[in-house]
Amino acid sequence: MRVLFASDYPHIPENTGGTEINTHELSLALRDAGHQPMVLASLIGRGWVGFRARLKLKLGLGSRWAEDGGLGYPVLRSWHSADVLADVIDRYGPEVVVVQSWRLDMVAIALDRGCGVVLYSHSAHSPYADTIGGDWTRRCVLLANSRFNARFQGAALAATFDVLHPIVRPDRYRASGPRSRVLHVGLNQRKGAAITVAIARLRPDIPFTMVRTWEGLRPSPEDAAIIEMANALPNIEIIPAQRDPKRLYGMARLMLVPSAWDETWGRVVTEAQLNGIPVVASDRGGLPESVGSGGMLLHIEDDPSLWAGAVGRLWDDPVCHADYAARALCRAQQSDVAFGPLRARFFEILEEARRLRG
Repeated sequence: MRVLFASDYPHIPENTGGTEINTHELSLALRDAGHQPMVLASLIGRGWVGFRARLKLKLGLGSRWAEDGGLGYPVLRSWHSADVLADVIDRYGPEVVVVQSWRLDMVAIALDRGCGVVLYSHSAHSPYADTIGGDWTRRCVLLANSRFNARFQGAALAATFDVLHPIVRPDRYRASGPRSRVLHVGLNQRKGAAITVAIARLRPDIPFTMVRTWEGLRPSPEDAAIIEMANALPNIEIIPAQRDPKRLYGMARLMLVPSAWDETWGRVVTEAQLNGIPVVASDRGGLPESVGSGGMLLHIEDDPSLWAGAVGRLWDDPVCHADYAARALCRAQQSDVAFGPLRARFFEILEEARRLRG
């Protein structure tokens, strides 16, 4: 089956957020099963991949997108991905288009060209607004990455969303290592980086690693201030996004996810729990679903001393840490997050979308 993942977001390595990593893992799963995945993404134009794409587009090498295959499948990068979607479909002939974007016009384009369509929502930052009209929601598969997000977007479109949690292949994430640091992924305000910095200030004896994700974008003034505060603390190291996540989980004794906005899932939670790493997270959005019994939940409004207290319990008490590590492993093995069932369900969803195209 030819499957096109289409969005107006940048793709790896220009962005390494949860949506992009999930797209990458699904693409590899499709490829390994003999299917033909490809990704259409927006281009930022920074870094080596961005430079090469800019150069190809400037030279006008026959299309309005630049193609690369370094991730193991074709990635088409364009300044305005939604504007080239119709041409991409006409050239490559995907049987199913998985739209991961706020732009529902991309759904309409794929439907008009006779493709099966999956609208896969990964964000509850704002609700979908129906800009298409008609019965389109019955002509494609509506999919969300958590029950929380399915309720949120389902209410917005007066439709029912199926749920498929992010896919995490264990052998890509299980790691060995010193397990000697607190790990935080996402060095920005919405990921709660200010709380992590505050905890590190209260616990100077604990080493922290904070990971940047949006490498191609200049930080906002608020995020720049957080980065400056983090750089001023000797127990915080800041590193770029890692192509091999095993490096992160080999160093982590504890995962910190103090998100300040409504995470629809929290992929790093599942990745950490596969390694028996307990999670301390906020109770926003879908995080209670992903964390389950494999960690501790706090309110984002709680004083940093309470967050530091939760981190301290897991850091200072070996018995407490061992208990929550066992809970984390148990959560990661449950059927709603296990790799095999999720992969099989995604393939079923693609077949359902292909049938719906008529």
